[in-house]
Amino acid sequence: MRVKAVQIAREMGISKATVSLALNNKPGVNKNTKREILLCRERLENKAANERREASAPKKGIIKVIIATRGLRIALDSEMDLWTDVLAVFEQEAKKRGYLTGITYIDVRAESIDKLADACNGEDISGVVLQATELYEEDISKFEKIRHPMVIYDNESTDLIHNCVVADNFLGVERAVNWLFRRNYKDIIYLANDIEIYNFRQRRKGFCGAFLEHNQNPYQPGRIVEAGATIENVYHKMNRYLDFHGLPEAFIMENYQVTIGTMRALKERRIAVPEQVALIGIDALPSYMTGDCQLTAVRIPHTERAVLVIMLLEKEIAEQSGTKSRVMTDCRLVEGMSVKSKYNGK
Repeated sequence: MRVKAVQIAREMGISKATVSLALNNKPGVNKNTKREILLCRERLENKAANERREASAPKKGIIKVIIATRGLRIALDSEMDLWTDVLAVFEQEAKKRGYLTGITYIDVRAESIDKLADACNGEDISGVVLQATELYEEDISKFEKIRHPMVIYDNESTDLIHNCVVADNFLGVERAVNWLFRRNYKDIIYLANDIEIYNFRQRRKGFCGAFLEHNQNPYQPGRIVEAGATIENVYHKMNRYLDFHGLPEAFIMENYQVTIGTMRALKERRIAVPEQVALIGIDALPSYMTGDCQLTAVRIPHTERAVLVIMLLEKEIAEQSGTKSRVMTDCRLVEGMSVKSKYNGK
């Protein structure tokens, strides 16, 4: 299908008349503009051809994406939208491979997993993605009634019955603590979310592991502080904490709710970062959420893991291997301005 002049004009933000002159090899258009117009036509024609091929390609079936929750407001109804982009990647990557996608939400506390498993075992289903951020081990085991290939996102099955893709939370936090130790920070407090989930447990283990490497006791009272579960909750709990405790040299904040609530409390009290206290967040935040403080943070790769999930699932659908994998993606420390380059002690 040939691309119309009006489409090119709209794409490039120029007049239809200029496009028509160029396409018909008429004078009145300079050489560079003409070249850009012809390149734009070629690009739009290729795009249209790809879309036609995708539309006419035989579909391989449905990949069912299950968003499983237990009311913790992390995977669903959270204060910050972490999952729209992840779901979009699931859909895009499945479509590239010729699959349709269907999304199902289930609260494991109140809804039947058996009924959902029966639906997932239908002939039109090729494979399943289980988004299991909020789930406990016993929850995940209930999904083993699904017979089609399944990959777990953001959690793992204890006996590695299924492939899974997780962030290496342990190593990410361990690196952050070691980074602080190298800058002469010693009095480091870990601000934990009140919720117990797989990712948070791994982060706390990484924190404790780093302290033990440096012959420090991570289990002394007050080293790990429960800071709250929502932004508002963290804000109030941190204000109470600051009423009765002096500032440490550094805070490590377990997730975005703890980060935002803590930074709000510090800002209200005019506590200067990093002059009075250093901060490291776990999971990078957009700058508009951290105000005038460019936060040093452990970056958790979300959409990158979604790509790996579909790649693993496609392989599992094709081969159905008895060997399962736990893929761990790296969590890098992104340096901001919330930690001094070298701390000289109090």
